[in-house]
Amino acid sequence: MLATPAMYHINKGDPFRVENVIDAIDQPGEWCINTIDHTVTILPPEGVDISTAEVIAPVLTNLIEVKGTDEKERLVCGLVFKGITFAQAVNAIVMKNVRSCRVENCRIVGLGGDGITLGEYAQRNVIEANTITMCGGRGINLNGYFPGTKDVNHHNVIVNNDISQCGRYKWSSTGINLFQSGFNVIKRNYIHDMPYIGISGFGNVTTYFNMHRDERSGEFRWDEIDKNDPLTRDSIKQYLHTRYNLIEENVVARYMGILDDGGGIYFWGAGVGNVIRRNICSDTVRSEGLSVGLYMDEESDGQLIEKNTVYRTARLTIDHGINAWVNNHIYKYNSEPNDVNKETSRVITKTRIRLFKGNIDVLYDSFGFPKSVRNIIHKPKPLRYLDIKPGRGAIIMDPVF
Repeated sequence: MLATPAMYHINKGDPFRVENVIDAIDQPGEWCINTIDHTVTILPPEGVDISTAEVIAPVLTNLIEVKGTDEKERLVCGLVFKGITFAQAVNAIVMKNVRSCRVENCRIVGLGGDGITLGEYAQRNVIEANTITMCGGRGINLNGYFPGTKDVNHHNVIVNNDISQCGRYKWSSTGINLFQSGFNVIKRNYIHDMPYIGISGFGNVTTYFNMHRDERSGEFRWDEIDKNDPLTRDSIKQYLHTRYNLIEENVVARYMGILDDGGGIYFWGAGVGNVIRRNICSDTVRSEGLSVGLYMDEESDGQLIEKNTVYRTARLTIDHGINAWVNNHIYKYNSEPNDVNKETSRVITKTRIRLFKGNIDVLYDSFGFPKSVRNIIHKPKPLRYLDIKPGRGAIIMDPVF
């Protein structure tokens, strides 16, 4: 029996991972810890003499913890961490209720948890030119408050970071995560070799608002939500603060290595107005399933997806929202064509698509985006893969590669 309800169905045959069980130690390098007896049982890696080996056991949960309070804005301001190596702990840097702080040119490696977290109130901070690798959890996490009216995690800059091999223990971790955090600039980061998503933006959706409204339970700030709010797709947008972010000129490569149903850039239940522009998403490790290039999942509405390049992914794009897709370059070199969801993709404007399948001749939607016009569609072979209504003024052509 589960302690809490599962978000997804649990079915026979699903993969599970059991940790810290002494009976399961049967391969060199495996170990477990007894936190009551304070003992570690290990089967040493091949060639390692445990009697002479150096064994490092982290003591601190957070190597650096900075915490102000947002009451009367008693914040920590102006701290700079530059050129420091952080290693061998759960989390490297956790900063909450901070403003105008910087983490620059640091090396973060070999953690059990997250690299850098900006939590609760976090504004005007800069995370620049860091190398973050081999973390158990997320690389960089901007973590605001649960859905409600409180919106104090915004206007931060994450630029020129190299993030790789994170999510080693928590497979569902992402390279850069935005939860209830808006007006940020996420630019020119290189995210690669990940078990799951590269860049993610999260909020919540009407299903879960309404599931918990009567008991006023769940991860919501119900004291800030009007009891008479109908909690519709439109009305909940005021409580979703992953909005008006600029996600620009990032490269996400070799991702979706373990889990399914995610993308290079993935949004779920996010707020409106995010701009996803001139990014490159390529080479999903998984060659089948929902390993996607650009993925706008449930109720992620009002985004502009512009001038991005997607190639060598199991699926190219999925849109379960109401969004504008403009001048993207979407190519596919292998696997079957499936691409943009034909029922929920509202606007594909002047987008270059190869092996596109779905109706892109759509009318104005509730956000006022224009009808699909002047699409350039790269004609696939065989022709049976082309099942579209290209829209007014479209050009269907063979790719030159």
